[in-house]
Amino acid sequence: MTDKSIEEFREKIEALLENEEDDQLLDMLEACVDPDEKFYLLEAALQIEAYDQVIEHIEAAVGAQDEASDARLWMLMGFARYYQDDLEDAQEAFTKAIKLDPMEVRALMGRALVFREIDFERAARLDLDRALMLLEDVTPDTEDAEIRALKAEVFNAQATMAIDDEDHEATEAALRHAVDVCPEDATYGLDLARHLTLTGKIKEALEALNAAIDADDLLLEAQLLKSYVLGALGQTKAAVQTARDAVDLDDEEPYSLLQLANALMLDGRFEEVLATAEQAIALEPELPDGYQIKMAALHGLGRSEEATDDMEPYFEELADLPNFLFGERFDPYADAASSLSEMVNMSPDDLMKFSEQFFATGQLPQELKPVMDQILQNLPDLLQQMPGLAQMMPPEIAAQLSAPSPGPAAAPSRPSLTVIPGGKTPGDEG
Repeated sequence: MTDKSIEEFREKIEALLENEEDDQLLDMLEACVDPDEKFYLLEAALQIEAYDQVIEHIEAAVGAQDEASDARLWMLMGFARYYQDDLEDAQEAFTKAIKLDPMEVRALMGRALVFREIDFERAARLDLDRALMLLEDVTPDTEDAEIRALKAEVFNAQATMAIDDEDHEATEAALRHAVDVCPEDATYGLDLARHLTLTGKIKEALEALNAAIDADDLLLEAQLLKSYVLGALGQTKAAVQTARDAVDLDDEEPYSLLQLANALMLDGRFEEVLATAEQAIALEPELPDGYQIKMAALHGLGRSEEATDDMEPYFEELADLPNFLFGERFDPYADAASSLSEMVNMSPDDLMKFSEQFFATGQLPQELKPVMDQILQNLPDLLQQMPGLAQMMPPEIAAQLSAPSPGPAAAPSRPSLTVIPGGKTPGDEG
């Protein structure tokens, strides 16, 4: 195949993936006889989790002498086995790929994932270091976008390991490297901003978010996290406007309305909070956040008696918005929930003294003090009435009250790693 025909074939596959034409992809795989076309179809089959079909076709292919030396097929076999929890065979396949082609970076990345799972930490890191050595000539100025994206994936794998180890410095460094080498992939900037937010580097997080939004102004999570960060910086009107911009991107996304309600809460606009929470509830009645924010708004308006019995079960549930803002890799409420739970035994006077001391440290802008005082004044009663409140406070308040630090979230048993050159599949960034 010529370079042009390969590119056209890959564009056709990408269109089928985007339109979720899984059956057509698998039919093409069954009928394919061209080795190059088959490789790209097998990559696509991995993306749709058709692992059995991938293994079946590769086993048939490597039975032929001319195909057995194709390192790319063994690399794909490794990932298929890895995602099926067959770590021993995955390691064997990745190792075969590396022996056949020591320059196969994706096989090194895959084997590093296997080593990580079987607690061969040093071996995992060595494989990633080796992958970076192979890509040492790749810089932000490299014209080949695919090779830059591949190097960014190696840094991203390092970041994943650092997150699991709660090594905040290494996490930040790896994510910054990923952003530097592949700035057009906004998901790296978003994850960097998430990490910076949770480690208290709020202004740097805002810079990272602005860069991510410049790269992809349709990345909703970045817009909403920017609203969160602006609220944490005391720029409440900007936080409200940014959340409104996110709503304009998708007016049927309940998380946009929930973040808008939180931003309005920080700005003390309780009537608007109430109306926005009602909109979110209408869009997604099963999300607990809408009812929790509605209750907070009613309390702020002195109308707590308007809460209905059907709202009460949602007060015990964990809020969903923080997971949307911070993704699967980070857990913003781990420390916040614990700290807030301890406040149930504090009197309003003690809480107000705590607030004065907290603002005196400069950790919170003075513009937030009126709304914070109002919340703290009533917090013990609220916590007694709604024990689940400690886990569902509006993210801005919870994060700033207890300065949570990031920790490993409950991750899927098999972290996803893209094998199609060009970057991560949307949604895998977490």
